[in-house]
Amino acid sequence: MKNLRYVIFNSVLAVALGLLILGVGIAQSQSGPEEYQAVMMGQGNFMGQMYNITIHISAYSTDAERQALVDTFQQGGSAALATALTKQQSHGNVEITGVTGVDISYARKMPGANGGTKIRIWANHPVTLGGAESGISDNASSAIELDLVPQKGKSTGRLLPACLFVVDKKTHELEIENYLNPWSLTDVRLRGQQ
Repeated sequence: MKNLRYVIFNSVLAVALGLLILGVGIAQSQSGPEEYQAVMMGQGNFMGQMYNITIHISAYSTDAERQALVDTFQQGGSAALATALTKQQSHGNVEITGVTGVDISYARKMPGANGGTKIRIWANHPVTLGGAESGISDNASSAIELDLVPQKGKSTGRLLPACLFVVDKKTHELEIENYLNPWSLTDVRLRGQQ
């Protein structure tokens, strides 16, 4: 009788754990929509310029989408990845005051530092700001990283108007390789929160 209880308990525990893991995966792919607002501040050649930015995330990318992009990059490099990003289903869009908006091809939410959250976003082509179009590689895309923290008013981020990507060999996550001057994002907040 004790063995039967032990088997039943372990079976129930295994099923519950499986559902929890499945639920985490589903939450990653189905959470949203979310809308973040921030102030963009120029760096380097764009020092002193400011824009408002709104990031609409309709859904986050799935593990399968991430793996497909990693595989594409490993097989064909930056050119193949740039092409693949243009073919991805839209996961939202980015609007910058006075600038043509871009679609989000990839959006990933992951644990950040100090109990926060990191959101990594890739657009399907470079964001052009202030005549920065010259010298941009055909394989470049734009990226945004948000570092969200629980402390009010402390969340930050950065926009990379044109960048290339690499794959981290340990985590197998796609990482950003900076290509042009980044723009800092301040006062990042989820719409509806102060």
